[in-house]
Amino acid sequence: MMLCKVLVVGNAKCGKTSLIRRFSKDSFDSNYDTTVGVDFVRKDLEVSFPEQGRGGKAGGCECSSSAANVRMQLWDIAGQDRFAKLTRAYFRRAKAAAIVCDLTRKGTFEAVRQWKHEIDTWAGSGSEGGGAAGDNSAFAEDGRRDRRKLPVVLFANKSDLLEDTTASFLAGARMESVCRELGIVAWFVTSAKDGVNVEQGFRHLATLQELRRQCLRINAQIIGAQHDERMRSARELHCMRLEEQEQRLVEVEWDAPDLHKGRKRPKRLLPEEELAS
Repeated sequence: MMLCKVLVVGNAKCGKTSLIRRFSKDSFDSNYDTTVGVDFVRKDLEVSFPEQGRGGKAGGCECSSSAANVRMQLWDIAGQDRFAKLTRAYFRRAKAAAIVCDLTRKGTFEAVRQWKHEIDTWAGSGSEGGGAAGDNSAFAEDGRRDRRKLPVVLFANKSDLLEDTTASFLAGARMESVCRELGIVAWFVTSAKDGVNVEQGFRHLATLQELRRQCLRINAQIIGAQHDERMRSARELHCMRLEEQEQRLVEVEWDAPDLHKGRKRPKRLLPEEELAS
């Protein structure tokens, strides 16, 4: 079973804990309790994703559906600034992240940019707080080491409190624009109270992570095959050069006179000729 550590971040009172409780326990509690530092919940689920088949048709490919079991660790990160130094240490080895904002509070939406920066800084591979280099390492086109960013989704929570349809439309337009600008892979209008789009959002993250793991595995196989091919070519070239050197040694005649016996040294023979003589 694949383990997927997911960060759930956002400003205080956006409903992060309620979203996690709705997803993991399918329940909702209207009483607000501040998260002190960090808390986490686990949930096992099965995700389905398209998988390219081995066989293919001319001009296209055959695709099939595959399933994988994922154990999600949902890390509820406190949004208060006073916990910032404590909570950033828990960003390490994260595989994905969800940013939560409150549709009824504009300030929480404006804070999405800062939270995305925090995720890229503390959870991206190659950073001081990132995961293992062999896990998420990437290289830029010019060969320099690049920082691969985590897949991030945006949860616009508390949709049950919206009454103005125009405001909902404008909020959706802003979220689409910000997600494109910041590289957030998807956004969902959610309601922890009603359970709207909560499971869909977390399942989307799990599916993305599984697809990413599959891509890394395939890339590792390709790199390994390319390495084996280079090693095989190098061995073949080395053998060819050795054969050429041996051939040149066989064809050389030693013209230097033998000072002791007054005659020239004989031509060097092949091992087969030496055995025959």
